[in-house]
Amino acid sequence: MTANTSPTTPGGPGIDIEQALAVIEKGQQLAGHFPSAETMARARLVLTRELTPEAARAEMHAALARIVDEERDATTQETTACRACGTWICDDCGAQRGYASRFSEQAQHCARCAGTRGHMAPVTHRANRADDHDAAYRRSLAGDVPLRYPVR
Repeated sequence: MTANTSPTTPGGPGIDIEQALAVIEKGQQLAGHFPSAETMARARLVLTRELTPEAARAEMHAALARIVDEERDATTQETTACRACGTWICDDCGAQRGYASRFSEQAQHCARCAGTRGHMAPVTHRANRADDHDAAYRRSLAGDVPLRYPVR
């Protein structure tokens, strides 16, 4: 038995830990996943029985629950009004189109009456989309992109 083997691993005595880790990593890569060094270290702990499969599963479920909670929080957070887009409201018939670009080179037009007279009302976004849109707004302040539809 070498330093890389474990006599008590459930696959039989003397399993080569390094070979088992290589198989795990390759299988994950073939499935389109790229496990981190930390993930592979956790797999080593399970293979050497320093961590039970049940304890590893409980840790994984706790980590996934944290990720789900963070995503849920991120999708419910609203920011201040977006400076790059808005809800275009037709002044002729009142129809609305959400998330219309305030930088559009084409005139905004109404899908209901085909009118082009309208104005922008502010909208809010989740934080990540607001950051993307703020970049466009900053370019407009620098003069790179003309702001054609101010919010009123």
